[in-house]
Amino acid sequence: MKKLTILTSLFALSACGGGGSGGSAPVQPVVSPTDYVEIRDSNANVTGMVANSKYQVARYIESELNNFDTVSTDASRSATSRSPFQSNNNGHHDKDDEYIELVDIAAWLVNSETTKEEIVALYNQDWRKIQNALKLIKDSYCFVGNHPEETAERIINRRTRLQEPLENLLSNTEIFDLSNVEFTMAAASAGHGDEGGSKDVFKFELNSKGEISGIKHTAYIIRNGRLEKDETATAVFSRNNRTNTFDVGQLNGEGKVYTGTGTVITYGRDIGLKYSDFGQFKYDLHYVQGNESGDEKSYEPFAGGYEELRHDTPGTDMNFSGRAAGSVSSGDTDKNITGPATLAFNNGTETLNMYFSGTVATSDDIPWYDVTIVRNDNTNSITFTKNESSNSIPASLQFDGFNGNTKTVTDYLVDGYNGAGYDTQRDGNGKLDIGYYGGRNSGVTEATGVTQYVGHGTAEHEIRMNVGFGMTKDN
Repeated sequence: MKKLTILTSLFALSACGGGGSGGSAPVQPVVSPTDYVEIRDSNANVTGMVANSKYQVARYIESELNNFDTVSTDASRSATSRSPFQSNNNGHHDKDDEYIELVDIAAWLVNSETTKEEIVALYNQDWRKIQNALKLIKDSYCFVGNHPEETAERIINRRTRLQEPLENLLSNTEIFDLSNVEFTMAAASAGHGDEGGSKDVFKFELNSKGEISGIKHTAYIIRNGRLEKDETATAVFSRNNRTNTFDVGQLNGEGKVYTGTGTVITYGRDIGLKYSDFGQFKYDLHYVQGNESGDEKSYEPFAGGYEELRHDTPGTDMNFSGRAAGSVSSGDTDKNITGPATLAFNNGTETLNMYFSGTVATSDDIPWYDVTIVRNDNTNSITFTKNESSNSIPASLQFDGFNGNTKTVTDYLVDGYNGAGYDTQRDGNGKLDIGYYGGRNSGVTEATGVTQYVGHGTAEHEIRMNVGFGMTKDN
């Protein structure tokens, strides 16, 4: 869990150790209060990422203390049989920080650098903290009532056997705050749109218990050569009960007034992502424009993850495999595309393969091209490959300029989110945003991102591909 500094506020002690849990996902508690399970399942309806709010962790610790107290202990070694932390009349807890502090104290007690004198000092100041910290690591032997020195000696002598229960405790109480998650959209809406180098992101809004209550959508545009928040294009979508749909309120765009809902469709859980996610935000909207009205539906791909768990570009070669999903549109045609995906990082070059040609045709899903994107510091390219399914692609979604079964565009990527390099006369433009993620101590284990390509089609229409993708590192 994220280390706290509570011990230093108690008194000046050195080396409060323990560290994290090695980046592993939290182990689900065997005994949990009802609302812990309800919050966990509620958030899982929106994202499959690991999540543990401070409230959830405190409830787990509370349940562990109460569960421990149901086991009889030797009265000569126990000065009290109950936790000193109480709930108020509303059933809410005013001392959640104290619950969480016990985890740090447990790690500090097991740390080999913590001395007998330091343990005795804390015992004399507040013996309940030591007793309850030991309960969390399933130890009823070490605590001896009214005997601080004997308690310290027993802890020191039993540190080896306390390592495993401590690791289990740390796994269960590591905090993953969903409010620290940021997703980038494949398409941008503000200012001059993608062509102007703008960027759309969304983050989860949480209630006091860590449950997702809404989505905050924010647009960023280029001002004075920098990417800045556009206050006129920021909106909060309220969640509809505990579903994965959100009320978009009232939106204005292109002279139309929109109302309706947005549905978060995520794919990360399907491929085992923990610290990042990707998917589509599906808009089902009704619009009014003067005396006219109608319905519109669109799919906006997104990808991202925990900002504190985002890593730099890998320093060693590695391969990832997973899935890509998004949409391709031209004029009034807007269709889903989905398929397997791989990502290779080799000697500084990223190669992204997305296989859309095998997509099963439904009302929204059609076969399309296989797509390969290659990027490094010197150049970049995108290649579209035809196969036997190409005859099933609507004419409005077919690119021109194929050489045999392939079409390749070189140096098409816009230079980041600043609009530099976008050329309306060029054969194609686009962007690629890849994030690498992993546990706090595990290194890179996942990759998610968004990509876009805008090019010319055979039907003299501009074709836009917006895709999100997510993958896990191959063994």
